[in-house]
Amino acid sequence: MKKKVIQIVRAPEGGIRKHILSIVEGLQGENFEFYLITNEQGGDVKYFNFIESNSSYQTRILNLPIVDQPNFSDLSNLFKIYKYLKEIKPDVVHGHGAKGGLYARLVGKLVSAKVIYTAHG
Repeated sequence: MKKKVIQIVRAPEGGIRKHILSIVEGLQGENFEFYLITNEQGGDVKYFNFIESNSSYQTRILNLPIVDQPNFSDLSNLFKIYKYLKEIKPDVVHGHGAKGGLYARLVGKLVSAKVIYTAHG
């Protein structure tokens, strides 16, 4: 059975983008299913090039309006992520950066998944 890995990151750009895509590339194969929860508006050119040229990775993307600073939209995002993860039933939730880490730690525990947090900066 494939391990379901969720990655949550505010914006796929720069070093964060490099890190999450390295994980996707490095763990490819029959054993993993990848999901990315992010704000694609914050993505850089290399992120969009990767998505376009590597459709074989079949990473599923949930695009949410994740903003840098605390905001009321965080409550809506947490609820949407919770519903999404309850449906997917992930094995691992990986939060990268402050906002992605917050979302992963809060929601990952609620769905009984293993949670990994990678600080950035």
